[in-house]
Amino acid sequence: MEQIYKLNLPSGAGVAGPTLGKQSITGMKVALFLAIGLFSLGFVSHSVKPGLFGLGYYSVFADFQTVDGLREGAQVEIAGVRIGEVERIFLAPNEMARVEMRLREDIMLPEDTIAAIGLRGLLGDKVVRILPGGSPRKVPASGTLQETESGVDLADLVSKMLVGGL
Repeated sequence: MEQIYKLNLPSGAGVAGPTLGKQSITGMKVALFLAIGLFSLGFVSHSVKPGLFGLGYYSVFADFQTVDGLREGAQVEIAGVRIGEVERIFLAPNEMARVEMRLREDIMLPEDTIAAIGLRGLLGDKVVRILPGGSPRKVPASGTLQETESGVDLADLVSKMLVGGL
C-alpha cells in the first residue's frame, strides 16, 4: 500500500533550483523599465523646476498697489537671472495685492530690497524684479519686503497718449 508520488518539475530544474520562465523575465524587464522611467521623470522635473519636492526654497511676501497682468508662476529675477517664482497672489488685509514669492534658499535679500513689477520685452509677460538693497540685515523666511513698485499699465499709458493726457 505504498504510494509513490511523482514530482513534476519544469525541464531544466534540478538541484540548483528552477530557472526563470519567460513571464518572470518579462516582469523583471517591465519593473526595470518603470524604475528607470520614474527616476528619469524625477530627475528631469527637478532639473526643469528645482525645488519641486519642497527642497531649496523659502517664501517672502510683498504688497503692491496693483498687480494687473502678473500671474502665479511668473518669474522672480535679479538682474535678469531667475531666482524664484510667484507662488500665489491674494488680497491682503490692508486691501493691497499681496504676492507670495518662492525664492532659492541661497538668495538672502537685504531688508531694504525693492520688489518691482516689470515687463519681459516690449509686450512680454510680467515679472517681479528684485533690486537688492545694502542693509546687512536680511529678510527672514515668510517675511515681507517693505518697498515695492507696481508696474506701469501699458493700456492706461496708451489711452492717455491717445486722448492727450500725457
